[in-house]
Amino acid sequence: MTKTSPAKASPADRRVFFVSLGIFIVTCIVVAISVISRSGGVPSSGGNTNPPLAATPAQVMTLPAEVITNLTQMPLAEPLSGTLANELRALEQSVNACATYSPERRGQMQQHIAWLLEPAKLPREMIIALGANPEGKLVMGMATYTMSEWGLQGKPPDSCLLPIGQELNRMLVAMGEAPVDDFE
Repeated sequence: MTKTSPAKASPADRRVFFVSLGIFIVTCIVVAISVISRSGGVPSSGGNTNPPLAATPAQVMTLPAEVITNLTQMPLAEPLSGTLANELRALEQSVNACATYSPERRGQMQQHIAWLLEPAKLPREMIIALGANPEGKLVMGMATYTMSEWGLQGKPPDSCLLPIGQELNRMLVAMGEAPVDDFE
C-alpha cells in the first residue's frame, strides 16, 4: 500500500481558518471581560478589593393580627343586615339623588357602599390596604370623596353633599374613626 500525503491547504482555506481563529479569540476576550466585570474586578496582589455581595433576603411584610383576622373572616362574611345596612341603603339613596356628585365619585361611593353591604366581595388587596378597620376606612374614603366634591363646588351650605358628609361623619365616629372637620 502506498502512503498518501495530506493535501495542501489552498490560500482560501488558510484565510477562512485565520478569520475563524480571530473571531474565536475576540469572543474569548469578550467573555473574559464580561466575567471579570460581573465578579467585581480582577483581584490585586493584596486580594480582592471589592467585598463579596451579600445575599439579600427576600423582603417579608408582617401584617398586623387584625388584618390577618380580616383576611380570613371577611371572605366568609354574610351580607350586612340590621341598622347599619339600613343606614347604608339610605345613604346610597341620598348619593343617587344628589346630582352634585360627578359620575366617577358617585361610582366610587356606590362601590364602597356595596363592599360595606357585602364584605365577602372586598378584594384581598383592599382588605390589606384598609388595615385593621376596613369598614371605618371605607366610610372615611366616602367622606373624603364627598369632601372633595363639596370643595370643588365651593362648599355651598345648601348642597346635598353637606348632609351626606354629616351622615358619614356620624358613621365614622360610630366605627372608631375621626370625623372629617369640614362636615362638623
